[in-house]
Amino acid sequence: GRGWVNRKYFAAVIPSPAPTPPVDDLEEQVWGSPEGCDQALATDNRMAKPADTLRLVTWNIRWFPKGCSSGEDCPENATNINWLACSITWMGAGLIALQQILDHPPARQELAALTSALDQLTGGSWENALHECGPPQSQHVGFLWNSSRIKLENHVDIGALNGAFSGGSACASNLRPGRYARARSEQQNGADFQILS
Repeated sequence: GRGWVNRKYFAAVIPSPAPTPPVDDLEEQVWGSPEGCDQALATDNRMAKPADTLRLVTWNIRWFPKGCSSGEDCPENATNINWLACSITWMGAGLIALQQILDHPPARQELAALTSALDQLTGGSWENALHECGPPQSQHVGFLWNSSRIKLENHVDIGALNGAFSGGSACASNLRPGRYARARSEQQNGADFQILS
């Protein structure tokens, strides 16, 4: 039956979309190419942020580090580790909730290279933690953070956020759970909070 289709849905006037705001030249430089991002950092042009502010970011890095599903071969889509480290540094991020991160040995090597590059670029001490269940070739969620700015504790996989979870494995049906942590700020008067990716 078509009873749920109402004529008013077809008669509605759809307003014109709002004009797209102009892209900031600096943003275009950073996101336009790895060289542009490097140049922005070299000239100390960063995304504006008060020094005492912790910037939280969430980022789906599309099958990190391959750039495509684990069964495919697509080097043209592979994550550019240096550009990623540059953009995280440019944003002034202190804590990133990650999605679609592979956890097999090649991915772990690339994640180690990313944290090392971030250590060098930011002068910080970066760590990462992904959810612990499921095969390493599947997508994982987790966190990447600058431990000189914030500490993450009590990491737990939350199976209830996996749509196939029914009390067994938090990674039932090869799906992702949530990854929980308690965040404790290292800044004076910084807030402590709970975070879930």
